[in-house]
Amino acid sequence: MKKAMIIFVLFTLTALLGQFRIKAEINYQDLFENHNTIMLIINTNDNTIYEANQAAIDFYGFPREQLIGMSINDINMLTDEETQIEVDLATSEERNFFVFKHKIASGEIKTVHVYSYPVIIDDSVFLYSIIIDQSAFAAAEFRNQILTFSIIIVLLILFGLAVYFFIKQKRQRVYENEEKRFRETLIQNLPGVVYRCLNDGDWTMLYLSDQIISLSGFTPSDFINSTITYLKLIKPQYRQYVADEFKLCLAENKVVELTYQIETKSHEVKWVQETARFINQKNEDNLDIIEGFIEDVTEKHNTKLKTDYLQYLLEYIVKNSNQGVAILDAKLNFVYVSDKFTEIYRINEKNIVGKHHYDVFPDLPEKWRKVHKRALKGEVLSGDRDIFERLDGTVDYTRWLCRPWVEINGNIGGIIIYTEVINDLISAELNYKESRDILKLVMDNLPIGIAVNSITPTVEFEYMNDLFPAIYGTTKEKLQVSNSFWDEVYEDKAFRDEIKEKVLSGLASNDIEKMKWENIPLTKNGVISKYISASGTPIPGSDMIISMVRDVTNQKKRETEILYASNHDYLTSIPNRRYFEEKLKYCDDPKFLPLTLVMIDLDGLKLINDAYGHESGNSVLKKTSKILQEIKRDNDFVARIGGDEFVIIMPNTPEEECKKIENMIEDKTNILLFGEIKFSLSIGYETKKESNEDIADILNKAEDNMYANKVLHGQSTRNETIMSIFETLREKYVEERNHSDRVSNYCRLIGEKLSLSNDELKELELAGLMHDIGKITIPDNILDKPGKLNEDEWKIMKAHTINGYHILRSADKYSRLSEYALTHHERIDGKGYPNGLKGDEIPLFSRIICVADAYEAMTANRPYRKALSQEKAIEELKRHSGSQFDEKIVSIFLTEILDKTA
Repeated sequence: MKKAMIIFVLFTLTALLGQFRIKAEINYQDLFENHNTIMLIINTNDNTIYEANQAAIDFYGFPREQLIGMSINDINMLTDEETQIEVDLATSEERNFFVFKHKIASGEIKTVHVYSYPVIIDDSVFLYSIIIDQSAFAAAEFRNQILTFSIIIVLLILFGLAVYFFIKQKRQRVYENEEKRFRETLIQNLPGVVYRCLNDGDWTMLYLSDQIISLSGFTPSDFINSTITYLKLIKPQYRQYVADEFKLCLAENKVVELTYQIETKSHEVKWVQETARFINQKNEDNLDIIEGFIEDVTEKHNTKLKTDYLQYLLEYIVKNSNQGVAILDAKLNFVYVSDKFTEIYRINEKNIVGKHHYDVFPDLPEKWRKVHKRALKGEVLSGDRDIFERLDGTVDYTRWLCRPWVEINGNIGGIIIYTEVINDLISAELNYKESRDILKLVMDNLPIGIAVNSITPTVEFEYMNDLFPAIYGTTKEKLQVSNSFWDEVYEDKAFRDEIKEKVLSGLASNDIEKMKWENIPLTKNGVISKYISASGTPIPGSDMIISMVRDVTNQKKRETEILYASNHDYLTSIPNRRYFEEKLKYCDDPKFLPLTLVMIDLDGLKLINDAYGHESGNSVLKKTSKILQEIKRDNDFVARIGGDEFVIIMPNTPEEECKKIENMIEDKTNILLFGEIKFSLSIGYETKKESNEDIADILNKAEDNMYANKVLHGQSTRNETIMSIFETLREKYVEERNHSDRVSNYCRLIGEKLSLSNDELKELELAGLMHDIGKITIPDNILDKPGKLNEDEWKIMKAHTINGYHILRSADKYSRLSEYALTHHERIDGKGYPNGLKGDEIPLFSRIICVADAYEAMTANRPYRKALSQEKAIEELKRHSGSQFDEKIVSIFLTEILDKTA
């Protein structure tokens, strides 16, 4: 609304100047004298101050009689020659805006913005100057309201002209010519379009400033001659909205202010902001004329979206942080409080903003009140494990950081408190009752170096903090030597010229993204010592920039490590499938023909995992990868692309050469053993000879060849592996060997009494022999334990049935036996394990093994007990017949076997 009022005043003041002689009764001398804006009239003949208002006297601090007549060289920090150059630029209107450093009576140096225009007084040229003290403006206000500020300057210039035209009472013709020249100059230099049109719904233009060309691509005559109407520029979706707003404001006789989109002659879409008012041209009630101002706000609109997003992101981060955040002003009244802050300190009031910190925390210890006083003087303080004892006797352990925040004028505006209650951490440490050293966790700013400097024609520093030279590995003294920056920081001339060109072109582009330079290496003695990321932000109206630099060496290192981890197998440390696919694309090039792909599969890995655990299987995989890396040539590429699959890419390798590699692999793996188990590799390969062959087809053929090889000897290898596992178990545990032999014998005797065929008897005998093969996976301390197993140990022991099932199932020769290994501890009543099968659901051979196994176990010595007598064992079989054991099999075993062998 402020912009709209300023535009309205602009048109009113313009009209006022046009009627100057009619309004002569206004006391412009009084208005000039009492206006709050600093104004000076400078005599260009000798550069003395010809006139100054009260605001200027107050600002500079000199008495009026001393200030008037004083040379501007006495207050300007430039040399006399430099001052004269700037006066000449303003007099000739080559430049009207200046940034100076002025020295006031107290000796303080003030940075000011000066707007200076020539005026004719008594046929002499004077400079009418408006001085703006930059400490009076907040940076955020300057960014967001720059247009408003510019228009205020225009108003003040017009106002000053009117005042001095009145004071000096120039001839009428001189006033009119000067007024017209300044009005046209100012209108044409406004950052937007000034227009006057009929209030006829189509905006039939009566006047348009030349800025319409840069805004729309059309000239003023295109609109005035009705080649195009302004309404057609407005995007269709906004036309009704604009029309409705104008009607509403017309009905209420209000200033119009709205934002919408237009489409230019080149079909570019822009956001514009329009401010307008209705007037009547014929002194009638009908408001038949619209006067207004249209500004391109596309960049401002997009910037606002980014700013709003960053504001949302900041609020989101603070809201979801584990730390509470509170911002207080210089009087320690709350300005902002995060939800986490009120939560961790159990503040029940819904809104404490505006309240004094000590009113909210009346029990705050004196030591923290002292912290606040020190922070208000500029100190940054922190603490860890500080005790906060409340009046109600409760104690909180806190981790905190307190630092001042600084206003745009450099004054401390208050303090920020970051705090976290760490009661849980302290409680956990007390529960463990262990003494240990805890590193302090300190919240600190990111290590960012900051400097204000020129960049062309030389790098000159106006300011730099301590981190800036430290990050570059140098000192302030060295960097402050004129134009030493590039030579001091970048020792390699070629790279120095390259990065200098990137920086200069990026800053000249006005593109924010091109003003950032990531992961730049810094070298010392030809070796990269660190990586940095830098950025530059031009300061408006100045040849200076704000330079920022961060040390990203660790970040770069982590990125490198992450890239390595993403491309390599975590177990074997050789390239993984992702890296293989990238490498294969790279090698699929005519320069690498003939290109041979070798597929390799580790036979029996699942058996090793089932029998000895995955750690053992991992050990075999590591051995395999080591063998393949030893065999590969310098230009070959080895990768693990699956659980037990490997691949070798062999550039410039004909098929016959690959046969040698295959023989080398087979020679190496012929002696590969894990314990007593021999493992082998299945190999298949295919060669791409012509460019038009599809590399995916070559890979598939190599895989097919590998699987064909695997089928030829895979089963025999697994059969041998199972037998090796079984023999290992028998040799390692004598009791198990004797147990399995006797169970096998009992099973055959029972089978004979059941009239089984010879093949069935052989299978039953082998099943009885291998029923406990799964015990190879049981730890020694459980198998050999002299006492009774506890609950957890018993669970592990019972797993031998499932493990035995997986081991035997992997080979065709023993696959039928796997079912008996799995179910030989099931019970007739369904209370057995692992699946709780009942009655005939349990295979016959498993029921036979169950009886033979139980009897043999009871009548043999075990580490945890002595053998039972035959009579006691028979009694147990009878007692559990029909519940644990099959009644028929128990009956046959007792009457047909034990009685006859007793």
